[in-house]
Amino acid sequence: MKKRMIVIVLFVGLFIPGSTFAETAKEYTQGYNYLDEAISEFTRAIENSPNYAGAYYNRAVAYIHKGNYDQAISDCTKAIELKPNYAEAYYFRGVAYGGKGNSVQEASDYARAAELKPELNPKYVKSNKGLGLA
Repeated sequence: MKKRMIVIVLFVGLFIPGSTFAETAKEYTQGYNYLDEAISEFTRAIENSPNYAGAYYNRAVAYIHKGNYDQAISDCTKAIELKPNYAEAYYFRGVAYGGKGNSVQEASDYARAAELKPELNPKYVKSNKGLGLA
């Protein structure tokens, strides 16, 4: 009887993670679609205000979440051109360079971000998960 009950519990347990996985996949897809919408909105903001560094920065963060590191680097670079002391743009450009495997540029941008804004020190951010990507 005990063996039979264990088998039933294990069998039922096999289906519970499947439904959770399906829900997670659906949420992931929805989130990914929201990133596309965000990119479109930030692109529209850039078209309307091409000198607004924040729009480039925010679009870069969305691109990073999608794994489009080249575009993220380009947008962070533009944000930095428009606002030279934009610490967060340096930080996320470092994240994008890290995503591409360019550890030299990554370290350089992290160092500049921490110089401009000490709370963006990568060790601090990673230990506190301050920006959600660390």
